[in-house]
Amino acid sequence: MTVREKRALKNNLNRWFDQAMKGLFELAIIVVLGTSFMVSLWCCI
Repeated sequence: MTVREKRALKNNLNRWFDQAMKGLFELAIIVVLGTSFMVSLWCCI
């Protein structure tokens, strides 16, 4: 494997990792908001 290939692979991994982290972060926010919404509904009932 050449140095250029290694560098390209590392860049791809970094990009994928950034996207995965963003996705997880958004998912966590949705879960937290959904949970608090359910709890507030439950308290109102």
